[in-house]
Amino acid sequence: MTPAAAIKSLDRQLALHGSALVLKRGTNPAAPAASVTVKGFEGREVPKELVGAAKQGDSVIITSPTALGAFGEPKAGDWCDFAGRTQSVIFARRRLVADTLVRLELLVRG
Repeated sequence: MTPAAAIKSLDRQLALHGSALVLKRGTNPAAPAASVTVKGFEGREVPKELVGAAKQGDSVIITSPTALGAFGEPKAGDWCDFAGRTQSVIFARRRLVADTLVRLELLVRG
């Protein structure tokens, strides 16, 4: 699968089945310095690479790099509003195909 095909496939699934995911950057999630709204969906399980950082109640939100724009990639310390909850981003896992970012998996808590 090419990177373009992987991104296109994820974007199609997010468009059909994803929910609004508001990513926020800054020290106060109520007054972020930057924010962007994209589509995301909750993963079924914490990837094995993230298990050591995970705690009970944490979840993984999957999103595409397509619509991030000037916000850039989410990172630890960012916030997100998803499914009616404000959560902190603990870890952002980058999924690459042929050295191209095609998917982001966010370990979130809160």
